[in-house]
Amino acid sequence: TLLSPLVLHVSHAQTGGNLSNCKGGCDLGEVCIGNPFSQPVTDAQCNKCAGGQYWWPCNFETLCFCNSIEENAPRAPPAPKSRIKVNELLDPCRDILTEEVFDAIVQPMSEEGKALFTYSGLCNAIAQYNILHDEKFANMGSDVQMRAELAAFLAHTAVDTHGFSVTREEFHCVDPIMGSDGNAYCKPCKEEHYDSGTMTCSQHYFVSEESYKEYCDI
Repeated sequence: TLLSPLVLHVSHAQTGGNLSNCKGGCDLGEVCIGNPFSQPVTDAQCNKCAGGQYWWPCNFETLCFCNSIEENAPRAPPAPKSRIKVNELLDPCRDILTEEVFDAIVQPMSEEGKALFTYSGLCNAIAQYNILHDEKFANMGSDVQMRAELAAFLAHTAVDTHGFSVTREEFHCVDPIMGSDGNAYCKPCKEEHYDSGTMTCSQHYFVSEESYKEYCDI
């Protein structure tokens, strides 16, 4: 008689509680949807988080979030909460990463790299991201913290793009994700089958039945 309540308590204790952005329900005009770029999760699975579900996927902070119900509304998952205050005095581009500093760091060797990795492009991307997120990129904490975040981002990007000269990997080594338009994005394919305009592949890397995971493990 004592075992059953104990087992029930332990089985629920491992969930971690509802940590999702949908906890407590979404505002009027919003619905709880999934972030499939983090883990494979559907909107239907996340919709239950707004109703109080506290196990997967609701026990992960970034898997489910409230979003507008309007058609074609941008899906902008919230960043994990850092508990660092937004720096209202400094702008990441105007005050920290000036164009002169950017040009000294970012020196692409290819024409496509020069066209893509621009100062205005980065600053516009930062501004757009920060408009859509409470957790700001390179705009929280002290100036030292802001500089560190920008330096880490640029160093990581430099490594992954061979010094800002490569705009995409030859092969995408991830599981395909079906978009709402019916196209499969980010699946591995050869360069001649990749459309840079639509960022889609007309033919995947394997013509046979080999799986993408087997390719990634090679």
